[in-house]
Amino acid sequence: MLSLEDLPLEIVLDILAYTKQSHNENPTQKHPLNECASTNKHFYAIVEEYTRGLLKLHANFTPPKSSKIFSCRKKWLKEYCQFCARKCQRRATFYQSLRCCTKCDKKYFSKLTMTEASRTHHLSKLDLFTPNMLHPSLPPLTLGKYFVMGGQAIMVLESDVLARKAHIHKLLGGQRPELRMRRRPAAHDRITNHYGVHFATACGGWRRTLETTQLPAKKQPRSMESGDKRRKYVRKELNEEWGYMGMERKEDNEPIEFTMSERFGDHGGRVWRL
Repeated sequence: MLSLEDLPLEIVLDILAYTKQSHNENPTQKHPLNECASTNKHFYAIVEEYTRGLLKLHANFTPPKSSKIFSCRKKWLKEYCQFCARKCQRRATFYQSLRCCTKCDKKYFSKLTMTEASRTHHLSKLDLFTPNMLHPSLPPLTLGKYFVMGGQAIMVLESDVLARKAHIHKLLGGQRPELRMRRRPAAHDRITNHYGVHFATACGGWRRTLETTQLPAKKQPRSMESGDKRRKYVRKELNEEWGYMGMERKEDNEPIEFTMSERFGDHGGRVWRL
């Protein structure tokens, strides 16, 4: 029975040409060439020959023909932009395993800051950074850190933001979604403030808010006066939001358990209770 190893070298090299990252808007964390090379010695040798040709063509670099130390694949993936083939030491914002120059990163991975996503599409932090108390079953969006002016900014893949916006609109249905969307960010900020959590840019996840950051007692609303009042407010507001989205509400005496993302790409996280 024929296998991939029986294919002519020319055909395999043509197949490897489709691993170029410009063919994939959402590349995996592991590069296809690394995956192929790790299959067996036969494909390792083919990948080495393929990347040897790439280095000669794009980098004007002639690798040594036989070396137990040098790897054409590693040099190609480590030192050159995977889109324009220019020498590059920079990593893509969303994919730390992918070499990508600034120009190509902007071209191939359209992105928004957390603030832009909120102002332009009226998505709150609870809508964007899932899973959490409001959306316990939604997977996390594609996030990345962008260093600017000595600080860090959270970037979100624009296609993910648009998909999440469409999902929220679908859940809201006939409940005047545009009007509800405009009110969501402020309403959801009040929920997280009462619960005592905030989204931490440094780790890309939810963290407890320090007591010292809360407002003085005289400036606090009545719903913030005690722990019981804060929990009651959060349960009430969550039930209202779930009702708008057509989701099941919780009874007053029914315990609520959920997970909240605590770092980039976290599909679960620690269990929180309300």
